[in-house]
Amino acid sequence: MASVFLSYDRDDFTAAGSVARLLEKAGHRVWWDREIAGGSEYSREIEQALTDAEAVVVLWSAQSVQSPWVRDEAASGRDRGRLVPVRLDATEPPLGFRQYQTVDVRRGRIGKAQQRALFHAIATATGAPARKTQKTRPSLALPGRIWLIVGAIVAFAILGGMALLWRPWADRNGIVLAVGPASGDAASQTLARDLAIKLGSLQSPMAGNVKIVEAADAKDADLMFEAASSGSASATLLFKSARDSAILWSGDYSQPTGRRADLLQQLAYTAGRVSHCATEGMQDPVRLKPDLLRAYLNACAKLSEIGTVDEPPVAGLLKVVESSPRFTPAWSKLLLLEADLASPKANEGEVNPGAIATLRRHIAQARKADPDLPEALIAEASLLPSRDFAGRDRLIRSAAARSPENPFVLMELAKTLADQGHMGEGVKTIAKAVRLDPLSPIVHRDYIALLTYAGSFDAARRELAEAERLWPGTESTRDSNYRYHLRYGDPKVARTLFEQRADVGGRGPRLLLAAREDPSPQNISALLTLVRDRLANMENPSAGLGFATLAFGQFSSKEELFSLLLGWPKSDDIAIVSEVFFRPEFTELRRDPRFLLIARRAGLLDLWQQSGKWPDFCSSPGHTYDCRAVAAKLK
Repeated sequence: MASVFLSYDRDDFTAAGSVARLLEKAGHRVWWDREIAGGSEYSREIEQALTDAEAVVVLWSAQSVQSPWVRDEAASGRDRGRLVPVRLDATEPPLGFRQYQTVDVRRGRIGKAQQRALFHAIATATGAPARKTQKTRPSLALPGRIWLIVGAIVAFAILGGMALLWRPWADRNGIVLAVGPASGDAASQTLARDLAIKLGSLQSPMAGNVKIVEAADAKDADLMFEAASSGSASATLLFKSARDSAILWSGDYSQPTGRRADLLQQLAYTAGRVSHCATEGMQDPVRLKPDLLRAYLNACAKLSEIGTVDEPPVAGLLKVVESSPRFTPAWSKLLLLEADLASPKANEGEVNPGAIATLRRHIAQARKADPDLPEALIAEASLLPSRDFAGRDRLIRSAAARSPENPFVLMELAKTLADQGHMGEGVKTIAKAVRLDPLSPIVHRDYIALLTYAGSFDAARRELAEAERLWPGTESTRDSNYRYHLRYGDPKVARTLFEQRADVGGRGPRLLLAAREDPSPQNISALLTLVRDRLANMENPSAGLGFATLAFGQFSSKEELFSLLLGWPKSDDIAIVSEVFFRPEFTELRRDPRFLLIARRAGLLDLWQQSGKWPDFCSSPGHTYDCRAVAAKLK
């Protein structure tokens, strides 16, 4: 099969993801800008990928015809006889490209005819035989491991009326989801029609074998969304049983941007998440009874879009697994929540014996339901000593081998790689998770964070802009912007977002922002004095080590940071905070051979020496010593 370069505008990201997945499923190797590794020079890697490509698939749209990048990439494909143009809307391609036959997917779906045309065009461009599409019987099963630990786009409440959810669908080859207006006014009818189109274009990454129809075609529908317009940028969304109109969920939305397009985007992404959450509880071999499904849906709801809640829904998930122990989605969420609650980081460096004992018991119970449950391995990894990087690496890689298409498992693997100093590989891994679940704000948030920590600031800013487009005004977007601007972007933006946060308070962030806005000796001294006082006077100094390390790394002398980390009494604490050592502000620390002494205290040096896989900084430009040689001399 061919090596394909996919060219598109960022506004057409969802369509690009659908095309990429289709081509990969057909056996082609697809390169698009999600493949760019942390630290890579953007234009150079694009140029190399274009050179290597056997076919250049260009997605023409109203947005992409205005993009100089897309035009240049299309010209490269045209000039080498490798161009495969695809039209996403009625927009004419630019001059110089109109004489080429295009594959037309203007209705937002890539049917069999369009697939055949696309495969034939690629075969023609590459001189390879065209791939014949095979007819396959559609499967009822939804993707089993697209985890809603990432939560819904907006936290929601589940109401009663569950009768529909036990209908025998197996003889109908899937689920029909209708979208219609909640009232007869013209605004609601228009909103519902637009929502049906938008949801249909977004459903493929999440919904499996779910057919989206408008209410007028809903005679065989199983579930229904009803939309009611309550203003130019506000609406109510209802999730109902199509058989008896019982309300399963409802949510009210008001888009802070004031734009109707942003409201529609928010409704569509929310609807995709809600429907997936509901259908998880409907599938064979385990179908939850009404009271358990209600508890499960409420638990899904409380897993907020940024992955954290004030009161994690452990009790609701426990109710489900105790009454329906073979229902593995609930086990997956429960183990992940409890692993987080039992981790030393969540307990300020301390051991929580009760949480650990509970997690061990639940891991054993979950494995009775599914011996290969990858979340059980992730939970088991959280129980290892903080310095056992090799043990965690082994378990997380095993989880990824068992479930290589699971976005959440890939997120854990990406974090593990970054914690070890393998930033480039970590970015590539989280980029794959984004491709697998482009509708998840949580996966996207972690992608932005890893790009930032890898020093790929331009790419991180592009992804922040993409998040603003996909999830305008949502908490996860604000959180991503705050985290980026707090330490690397515009501190004035970070201050505005900081004041809007529900958990606003504390002198530390305020003094950090003041030092970034005005790095005067007075502001920096105020911040570092606070840090030193906390370390000296806190009842549990371990809780302040992470903030202190970041503050010293950004504003203090290298010698003070070495003194802190090499003299810290608990080496486990060094392991817990070691994730920050590979960020850009610690470049000078890493260039000093004494950094390997810190890595040894954390347990990282043992991993690097045993595996023979050394971190990225050891081969980075400007590095001052041979990591292997220096490590071999340490005693």
